[in-house]
Amino acid sequence: MKKLIVSLAFVCVSISFFLSLCGTTTEAEKRLSAGQTLKPNTNYSVADPSAPDYEAPHNTRVKDPYFKVIPKLSPKVPVQLRPHSRLVMTDVEDRTFFDYFAWQTFVGLVWPADQKLRGVSDQSVTKANFANYNSSNESKPNRVPIVMETFRTFDDAFPGAASITNPPPAWNAEPYSRPFDLDLTSKGHNPTALDEAFSSPLIDQNRQYVRYGLQLNEVMYEFIRQNQWYLKENLPKSPTQAALPPLPVDTNGNIISLQQPQTNTTIQQTVYGNSIELKTSWRLMITAEDTVGYPWRKVDDLSRYFVSTANVSNAVTGEIMKNRLVGLVGLHIVVKTPQFTQGIWSSFEHVDNLEAPAGIRPSFHDTSDTFYPQGFSYQPKAITSTQGAVKEEDRTPVEVSRIYKIPTTPVGTSPTLSDGLSTVGLNKAYQKLFKGTVWQYYQLVITQWPTDPTSFYAKPFLYPRGPKPDPNQPDAIQAAYQRAVENATSAYPRWAGLPIPQTGSLNATMETYFQNPDPQKNGNTMTFQPLENTSCMGCHYGASDMDFSWGLKLRTYPQGYNQGRINQEDTDLLKEPANVK
Repeated sequence: MKKLIVSLAFVCVSISFFLSLCGTTTEAEKRLSAGQTLKPNTNYSVADPSAPDYEAPHNTRVKDPYFKVIPKLSPKVPVQLRPHSRLVMTDVEDRTFFDYFAWQTFVGLVWPADQKLRGVSDQSVTKANFANYNSSNESKPNRVPIVMETFRTFDDAFPGAASITNPPPAWNAEPYSRPFDLDLTSKGHNPTALDEAFSSPLIDQNRQYVRYGLQLNEVMYEFIRQNQWYLKENLPKSPTQAALPPLPVDTNGNIISLQQPQTNTTIQQTVYGNSIELKTSWRLMITAEDTVGYPWRKVDDLSRYFVSTANVSNAVTGEIMKNRLVGLVGLHIVVKTPQFTQGIWSSFEHVDNLEAPAGIRPSFHDTSDTFYPQGFSYQPKAITSTQGAVKEEDRTPVEVSRIYKIPTTPVGTSPTLSDGLSTVGLNKAYQKLFKGTVWQYYQLVITQWPTDPTSFYAKPFLYPRGPKPDPNQPDAIQAAYQRAVENATSAYPRWAGLPIPQTGSLNATMETYFQNPDPQKNGNTMTFQPLENTSCMGCHYGASDMDFSWGLKLRTYPQGYNQGRINQEDTDLLKEPANVK
């Protein structure tokens, strides 16, 4: 058969965004050079006929398209979306499949972890005794580490200047143990790790700063470690985009390595599977009241939270507070699959974040019914080297409202989904499944995915949020920038497969201040932040040159080199390719 390799000019499409190479594959063909790609798969169906959940693509509506969507307790994180035909279903009708993928991924990630190996589930835990672990029973909570808790952190993967002489350790160089260090940030290093991404800190009702962590699974971690992508010099250079796993496979299922002429290296994926990136948000748990010294503090009901222990620095003094109890309040999950290498993005929250049953104070809202149209009562100042953290007694809790509601579509039910096909319906189904554990108090708030993943071609040159190009730059750059701005007003990111939903993919604990950005008055004009700021993929399109990973873009050493956004400082982009750094 004919090789299905398409040569692209100038703008190169990341080869990780496509599925398989048809026909006979020679050993030489298992390495693709920069500027080459594979013919894309044009449907969402599982491609491997030998896969246990394989179903041939179908272009007609079946009687019950959701009959295989069965919520279950399983330690296996799904590797592909459940098969179905998107050709005869609307994007909203598709939501059930993506929500199901998100929930089953959640189940696998919160499964009790193996005591010795990172990222591996405890094989002695079955669905029959799952409720005995991380139980909601106050007398027998049995708080054990979970699979995602054992993932490596981005600080592990990107040691900074130290990586030159002391590279990142192997995945299982040492076993996971509590307490873990929670002073992490997603977009770059920060001494106190208080701010949300590109934003400000969040203060709960107990006047405690919310803390954040960022982790990655073995597939992504070992790919970065073994290819030395923690060093900026080893990354592909603009206009070639970086490609995180899964890399393409040949007809025999063997991973095709990538030749990277710009750095004279061959990029390899040695651990099979999908890249998974996690972001978590945590509250410091209060276990005792002090009505005299700290009357605003209320004891947290630990039976309603997944609780771990962490070493956390005091936001004001910098003193390390060891073995502090922390409760999970938010979780972002990004999974890159063979069909969706732009990622399937999902976000979970604790059910008590914004509202709670009688007798329980919500974490980020008082007990009133006040609704804040912007999504928050006020925005604290960002923590910087000159603007430090505020003392606890001087802090004011941030009251948070949910602007974008948890989806109630699609409507209808299925024999396996009696609570409904919507996100709200699946939440009810899984909360019943988790009954007796702390996980019954968590909910999926949104899933986002590209509706046409095969159309993706990253164009960081056309990223519209950067400064307007200098008038002296070529007309082509000016026109491209203007097109990007116009396209962003209706569908963003236009070149990433038109995601659904296009806006409102937010977590109240991680993008609090982007829910409905506060308009700023400039003379007689009110200006708003772009709508793409309210979208996972919209925000991360700014890191599309690094395969949507802001962590990869902003943590490689040394920093200061901008991979390829329209910016007045990016003058190298206008030179001949040979001169592009």
